[in-house]
Amino acid sequence: MSNPQLAFVYLQAADIIRANGHHQGGYLNGALLLARTRQTVPVDATGALSLVITGDPVPPADLVDCPQLYQDAVTFLGGRIHSTIVDWDPEERIADWNDQDGRTAAEVIAAFESAAADIDFMFSAPLVAVAA
Repeated sequence: MSNPQLAFVYLQAADIIRANGHHQGGYLNGALLLARTRQTVPVDATGALSLVITGDPVPPADLVDCPQLYQDAVTFLGGRIHSTIVDWDPEERIADWNDQDGRTAAEVIAAFESAAADIDFMFSAPLVAVAA
């Protein structure tokens, strides 16, 4: 699942939250669609990831129908965040975490940036020889 493209995806998702705003309770703030496009309305964490990868803040309904990069992005992030639910579906874990009372845009951005830094580290760390 390790994919060096994920760092770029997470940083772009952070930028989307900064530019568009953070939303809770769904992929995007549909109330603003009359005044703004789907690409510029506030989005939740999974909506930001989907927007980066698919160009739309609403991913396909079934995770297996999503691009592999999206699956990798939600799987990695879903394993890093603290969700109050225990669920095999990383999208559900991220949605629960995103929608927790008091969750801020800054916390979502920080989670994306932390994930990006860890991906960068995984792909830039030199291999260390182990003595036999």
